Amino acid sequence: MQKYTGDIKQHLNTGLLGKIIPSIKDQYGDDTQLDVMFTNNHEVFVDGVPDAEPMGIYFEKNDRVRLVLNLHIDLRLDHSGESIRHIYLTLNVKGKAAVWPIRTSEGKVDHRLEFTSAEISKMVVYSMNPLKEEPNEAALFHGAGGLQLQSLSKKYSGIFWQPTFGDLIDKYAQVTGPVLE
Repeated sequence: MQKYTGDIKQHLNTGLLGKIIPSIKDQYGDDTQLDVMFTNNHEVFVDGVPDAEPMGIYFEKNDRVRLVLNLHIDLRLDHSGESIRHIYLTLNVKGKAAVWPIRTSEGKVDHRLEFTSAEISKMVVYSMNPLKEEPNEAALFHGAGGLQLQSLSKKYSGIFWQPTFGDLIDKYAQVTGPVLE
């Protein structure tokens, strides 16, 4: 795993994060290494955002599909393990379900999802010691993340994805190596 994460780990520090949130650089210095922990546990998420929409796949009218992901991100100082920020964000990935009347060579109806957009619908940031909500930091993180998602949405909007179990196994194997020997 080190060969994949080494470059990221090297650059993940308060100096980089300080470009988005200057107060982090002021509080913890310019080159303090950071650890990042992610969880999508709904109980942990609800601790920070009590009115959170449950994670899941929502099928809406007009063949619209919406994937809701709740992520809790814990930023920690690498050397001490001290938590410095808890970030709670809800990511909405939207698409349109399409059933094509064309049958595949195996005689199956072709089902596809068309990606339309991705957006951050909620973001809450808490600083630690003392525990305090940071709405200005949330707005800055939301803006930076939102710009990236907007760029990805423009690039991939209208692209069809045909999810199959075999495709997921193949993608997993490309990253981790063979799944079944």
